[in-house]
Amino acid sequence: MRTSSDFQLRIVTSGPGSLVEVRPMVAGADVIAQADNDFPGADPISVLLALQAGDEPHEVRLAEAECTELCCGALHVTIRRDADQVVWGPWRNTSDTGTEFEEVRFDAVAYDAELRRVTEDHSWEWPARTVARLLEAELRQHGDHFAAWDCELNGVNCLDGVVVVFTYRANQRFRIDFVLTDRPPAEQVVGLAGLVLAGDPRKLGKAIG
Repeated sequence: MRTSSDFQLRIVTSGPGSLVEVRPMVAGADVIAQADNDFPGADPISVLLALQAGDEPHEVRLAEAECTELCCGALHVTIRRDADQVVWGPWRNTSDTGTEFEEVRFDAVAYDAELRRVTEDHSWEWPARTVARLLEAELRQHGDHFAAWDCELNGVNCLDGVVVVFTYRANQRFRIDFVLTDRPPAEQVVGLAGLVLAGDPRKLGKAIG
């Protein structure tokens, strides 16, 4: 076990249309790189909320092989709050590299401040990324709509356009692809959310496995 107040989250991207990663840094070292694999870090849309620490431990996937975890593995860590500290550990590295991690503790005030800083900083985004972030936030406020159709929202991704991914009855995944326009992101989100929430989301999408 070790205690460190030196906690940083870096957003890494090469620009529009490229992969966006969250790279946790502990005492100046890239945690994902230390796992001895080439996995990309998790996307900010999916991981920043999960990094919040509460009294109940929960596991977070920090990085995953591009071919999926089931194929080549991923790096997970369990996060919890312990009084005035945030604890990362135990770790689970399913890539079988043999690398082991020890439990690490952060000052909770500094941890929360860094997470808040990164969550509120959208200066690196391009318009399609902004639409994806705002659309996911809007759709997550309507979980009851997805539940009414036996569905659960998985997330909203940004590829060439915006992709809404959800699961039907816990075993069938669907995706809805949207082509974006030049209109302001907030205006586009209103229209896209309206389409998704108008009825059975499966009618807009296609099964992907």
